[in-house]
Amino acid sequence: MFPWRQELTRERRLYILQRIRLILISGGCSWVQSIPINDLHASLVAAERRAYDHARTFDTYVCLIFTFTNSEARRRIQNQQQQDQIEEREVRNELSSSDVTENTQL
Repeated sequence: MFPWRQELTRERRLYILQRIRLILISGGCSWVQSIPINDLHASLVAAERRAYDHARTFDTYVCLIFTFTNSEARRRIQNQQQQDQIEEREVRNELSSSDVTENTQL
């Protein structure tokens, strides 16, 4: 175990995440503003876990949280966009199939 991890309690980890979240929100990052707050929180938690596993120093740990949060949030945005496109296609297909059945009934 790396020495810096011994000092990192659960409360300290949560505090760090809160500070990073405030920095991201107040910094005006466009991707932060484009995702729901729940997704931002989930992205931060996932990033923190990955950073904790990969970092050898505390400084690297904090930097990795920022990097991984960005990647995780981007992934979540892309997944949401894909889901929205699928739902949009399904609605279009339903509308076009209902138009066809209406035309055949006439």
